[in-house]
Amino acid sequence: MSDLESFIPSEESEGFDPAAFERFKENVKKGAAADAKAKKQEGKQKKKEDKLVQILLRFIKDQKKKGVLFLIARLLEENIPPLFVLSIVTLGMEDVRNEIAAVRAEEHKELTEAGKLQPPDDQEALEMKLALPDSFANIALPLEIKGEVDAWIKGIFDAGSANAPLVLERGLTDKGAIKQVLIDCSANVMSDYFEEREGLPSMAYDGYYNFCALVMKKLFTQLKKQVQDQKQLAETGERNIDS
Repeated sequence: MSDLESFIPSEESEGFDPAAFERFKENVKKGAAADAKAKKQEGKQKKKEDKLVQILLRFIKDQKKKGVLFLIARLLEENIPPLFVLSIVTLGMEDVRNEIAAVRAEEHKELTEAGKLQPPDDQEALEMKLALPDSFANIALPLEIKGEVDAWIKGIFDAGSANAPLVLERGLTDKGAIKQVLIDCSANVMSDYFEEREGLPSMAYDGYYNFCALVMKKLFTQLKKQVQDQKQLAETGERNIDS
C-alpha cells in the first residue's frame, strides 16, 4: 500500500493519517527533484517546480473523492510529472488552474527572454480541439460547460507539451501503449464533473472513458511529433555548427 493510499479515509474514518501524508509529501518532493535533475533545472526553474508540487499536495489534501485519490496515487507512483497530473484532475477548478497558469507563464517568460524557448507559431501549436462524446450530440450543453471542458483539454495538452519527453517516457508502457491509469483518471474526473452539475445529461462510464482515450491518443501522437521535431532541429543545428 502506498503512503497516499494509507491516509485516504476509509468509510468508517473521519480523516486521514497525517504521518502518512507527511511521508507521501516527501516522496512527491523527491520525485519532483529527480524530474528537475532530469531536465537540468536550477534556481528559479526548480522553485517553480516546487510551487507546482505544493499546489498538487494541497489539492490532494482537500480532495474528498477516494476514487480520484487512488488514481492520483497510481499516477504519482508511475512518476507522472506533477504538472501533468494537476492538468488532468482540475476540471472545473478555475482557481487552481489559474495558479498553475501563473507559474507556467512566469517560467515561459523567463525561458523565452533567455533565448531557451521560442514562442510557437500558430501552425506549430498543439491542436487539441475534439468533439464532446457522441452521447451529447443532440443535447444543447451550456456554453459554460463546453468552455470548461475545452479549457481542461487545453490544459492537458499544454502540460504535456511542457514536459513532453518525461510524459512520453512515463506515460507509455514498454510496448508503447498509453498507460490505462491516465485514461481512467481523466474519465473519472470528467464523470464526476458532469454528475455534480444539475441539469446535465448522464452518460455511462464507457462514454467518458472512450472520449478521454481519444484525448490521450491525440495528445501522445502530437507529443511524439513534438519530440521528434525538436530532435531533428537540434541535429540540424549541430550539423550547421560543424560545417
